[in-house]
Amino acid sequence: MKLRGQLLLVFLDFSMHVLTTSISSAQIPERPSGGVSIQGAGTLWGMGSTTGGALGEAGESNYLFPVEIVEGVKAIANGNVHTLFIKEDNTLMAMGRNVQGQLGDGTTTNRSSPVEIADGAISVAAAITFSMFVKEDGTLMGMGRNRFGELGDGTTEARQTPVKVDSGVKHVFAGERRTLYIKNDGTLWGMGLNDKGALGDGTMENKSSPIMIDTEVLSASTGRSHSLYLKSDGTMMGMGFSEHGELANTGESAILTPVEIDTDVAAVAASNDWSLYLKADGTLMAMGLNEFGQLGVGDMVAKSSPVIVDEDVQAIAVGWEHGLYIKKNGSLMAMGRNDEGQLGDGTETNRLSPVQIALGVLAISASETRSMFIKGRTFVSWLESFFTGEEQQNPNITGQEADPDGDGLSNYFEFLANFDPVDSDSRLKHNFETGVSSTLQIWPLTNRSNFEVQTSTNLSSWTLLDSNLYVISGDTLKIDLINLSTRSFFRIEFFDKN
Repeated sequence: MKLRGQLLLVFLDFSMHVLTTSISSAQIPERPSGGVSIQGAGTLWGMGSTTGGALGEAGESNYLFPVEIVEGVKAIANGNVHTLFIKEDNTLMAMGRNVQGQLGDGTTTNRSSPVEIADGAISVAAAITFSMFVKEDGTLMGMGRNRFGELGDGTTEARQTPVKVDSGVKHVFAGERRTLYIKNDGTLWGMGLNDKGALGDGTMENKSSPIMIDTEVLSASTGRSHSLYLKSDGTMMGMGFSEHGELANTGESAILTPVEIDTDVAAVAASNDWSLYLKADGTLMAMGLNEFGQLGVGDMVAKSSPVIVDEDVQAIAVGWEHGLYIKKNGSLMAMGRNDEGQLGDGTETNRLSPVQIALGVLAISASETRSMFIKGRTFVSWLESFFTGEEQQNPNITGQEADPDGDGLSNYFEFLANFDPVDSDSRLKHNFETGVSSTLQIWPLTNRSNFEVQTSTNLSSWTLLDSNLYVISGDTLKIDLINLSTRSFFRIEFFDKN
């Protein structure tokens, strides 16, 4: 299994100019409702209701346009009137309403400014009045209201400070009063409210301790009364309330065990009796209740079968009655209820069809009356900032505007390599030598025995480098460049020894 490690990226051109960087190979989970993680970090923005300080300021007026909240954020989760986010250094922060202790700071005091809750957080989720997060060591923690056992600690007692729930966890997802999480072995677990069978165990009994639901699971999402999850083969499964078509099956009011809904699926999002999901080819699908146009298909008619909303989509999120998604070009789209300005289009008008809100968006999250997103470096924003019209037609063009930091890499290549396009020092240099034998030497390998050497000419498609073209000598990797005829990139992907 490939686990978190490092990528060593080496760029060579005809003149043997060598650029290298050390890149974190962070795990990028699917983007479910509730909690979203990304590689790197960006600026957190929010719009909609300011009640309780969930947008970082407790005000009487709603934000009808997105406002900048804080920089250096890489994961976000919206509860009903509270927000959690993970900083670039994996510090977990919280703000907003705290009457049930859902912020986890040991009090029930509302916070209109972010407070630090824990360090080493890698996944976060929030629901109406409780919150969950996963630490770097795989420990699952929970805090806040626990009336239905949603914290999974075996009780129904509220917790004002984080309590340990389980270990060996990698992703967590929270719904109205229910939690789902995925362990490192791919098993899906759940606890909390189960009155409509949304835990999929064949009963309608609430669970205060986690129960295993399925195996080989990649992602999940849970809404008001139904849940969706994604199997490793791309199969989408669902269980719970289905009266409005939110599970694409109106034959029964409640489905107590998981049923297959679709295949070739990449992401799922369950909400208040409606659902969005993303096909592997980027097609956005919707089904279920549609009272405010939240399905984004131009009407307010419920759909008992999945309908196509848009194409070229890469991420989805759902509030109670509004939806968000990110196009592959980084543009943020929104649809549905907008009475609190949660769509961020400058109005309080519901939108039956998607409207564009922002560009350069990396991640999204939504709640009942708020939306939040992380904005950062994307190819689209770089095009707007640094490329001329001609260069936008051909991102391989280099020049003063296409390569503003003069390091020999166009913005297109810098985006793929996770470099900063205006900082020529935005890479960590490793030792190298080129000599008459045309050999590239990279060291040290630092006792990492499991790795692959890969090569590419465009940074988008990679192949294993022929083992005859490199040798390992002690802690040094030597690559034979004698046959190099085009600009080439090399990278070393390290694996966990276990």
